[in-house]
Amino acid sequence: MRLALIDNNASNLARAKDSLSSSKAKVETYEVDVSQISQWRALRTQVEKDFGTVDFLMLNAGIGLKWDGTQWEDEKYWETTLATNLGGVTNGLAAFYGMLKGGGDAKAIVLTGSKQG
Repeated sequence: MRLALIDNNASNLARAKDSLSSSKAKVETYEVDVSQISQWRALRTQVEKDFGTVDFLMLNAGIGLKWDGTQWEDEKYWETTLATNLGGVTNGLAAFYGMLKGGGDAKAIVLTGSKQG
């Protein structure tokens, strides 16, 4: 198995890679701001170099930065949240869909959401 892990937190990525190090999987990590399509495009290029192809794409970008009642009046909070939680998924689809469509091999895309982020 080959696994590419994407997050915006380098220390979380390092811990995840360490926890998978005893498996037989080839694991690579990539620090990415998922709200930025340019970073997704660069990621696709790097993943193609590192792995060649993608057969399974799972997207779940979610943050919930604050829940103190002030978020309802904070437009920057909503811009950041939507850019990550929605844009992260749509940017991932835009960047990687071309690698998964067509061809004879079975491929899959899974989109998930989380209640808090």
